[in-house]
Amino acid sequence: MTGQQFAITAFVVTWLTASLRLAGPVLLAALGETFAEQSGVLNIGIEGTILLGALTSFLVCYYTGMIWISLFAAVLVGIAANTLLAWMYVTVRASQVVAGLVFNVLALGVASAGRIRAAPHVGQKAEPAVSAEPHFVQNKLNTLRSFPLLR
Repeated sequence: MTGQQFAITAFVVTWLTASLRLAGPVLLAALGETFAEQSGVLNIGIEGTILLGALTSFLVCYYTGMIWISLFAAVLVGIAANTLLAWMYVTVRASQVVAGLVFNVLALGVASAGRIRAAPHVGQKAEPAVSAEPHFVQNKLNTLRSFPLLR
């Protein structure tokens, strides 16, 4: 086996392993969605539910250190989010696609803002690894100034 074949094999094995590991939550959500679709409901907001559950699980585990309580809290938030979506789909008779997409965007914003507000220092480095000086050399050619529209 040559070096190139070894590198390609290592890449493919690593890629497939990571794909299977990271696809678990999405596969479980897709399995649940197949049962929901049999009842006639198209739940587009399932990714938003995953985001809100992940945020809740992270924050509860971050502040309490208890993973089982964080899992239970994520389940409760998922039930509450899907209850809201079911109310919009069934009772309000909102468009399932529009309501689901709006819920996904809202959940993305809530998850991003909630993580930044609740744990602002998580994921930040103490000091930058690179100097703060600019890496690009200033262009000293005045070619763009010769155009009258760009002055």
